[in-house]
Amino acid sequence: MNTLDMILFIADYIEPGRDKAANLPQIRELAFQNPERTVERILYDTLHHLNEKSGSIDPATEVAYAYYENRKDETL
Repeated sequence: MNTLDMILFIADYIEPGRDKAANLPQIRELAFQNPERTVERILYDTLHHLNEKSGSIDPATEVAYAYYENRKDETL
């Protein structure tokens, strides 16, 4: 994702009307500190939620999560 993609992805997830997502207060705070870590955290929480509910997971979500997970050391 480029910067604008990340901003839109994060904004959709943390918008004020959303209140049921896991770890939302922490993600909202992180959004102002590190966009890449925020995207990684949102993807992690999404995958975790879908695995708990036995929901279907788009392979692109797993690929995106792996990409941002592997970039952790590069963006600290």
